[in-house]
Amino acid sequence: MERVEALLKGLGRGVQDVVALHTMTIVEEALEEDPSLKAYTLFDFLPMRATSPVTAASLLAGGKWPGLKRERQLRRIPKHRCKLIGEATVPRAVDAARRFNGSWDSDIQLLRHDCHHHTAELVRVLTGEDMDVWKLFPLQQTTIWI
Repeated sequence: MERVEALLKGLGRGVQDVVALHTMTIVEEALEEDPSLKAYTLFDFLPMRATSPVTAASLLAGGKWPGLKRERQLRRIPKHRCKLIGEATVPRAVDAARRFNGSWDSDIQLLRHDCHHHTAELVRVLTGEDMDVWKLFPLQQTTIWI
C-alpha cells in the first residue's frame, strides 16, 4: 500500500483525488506527562496485499479478503484531506480504539465491511454519534480526526 501511496503522491494531488479510496481515523490525546503536548494515533483497516491484482479482483467480484487493522503514531495532524468529526466521549480514547480494533472482524468486503465501515463504527464508539457510512464516500482518502 505504501508503494501505491508514494506513486500517487508523485503524480500530484489531482490524480490522488480521482483515485481516493481510503478513510481512516486519528485520535488526538493529551500526553499524561505534559497535557500541553498531544499524541496522534491513526487507526485504519485495509486488505492484506492491497496492491496485488488477485486482491483487487477478489474484492471487486464481491468476495471477502483478509484485512489488516493498523495502528500508527503520527507526529502531527495531516494538512490535507483531514476533517475534524468531534470529540471522544469515552475516557482513554486510544485504549477504546485499540479494544475496538481487537474486536473488529478482519475479513474485508467492499461496500459491506471495509475501511469506511471501520471508520464509521470507530467514530460511533468514540463519540457516541452515528456516522452514516455512505456520507464517507465523498470524504474518501480523508482522515477522520477525533
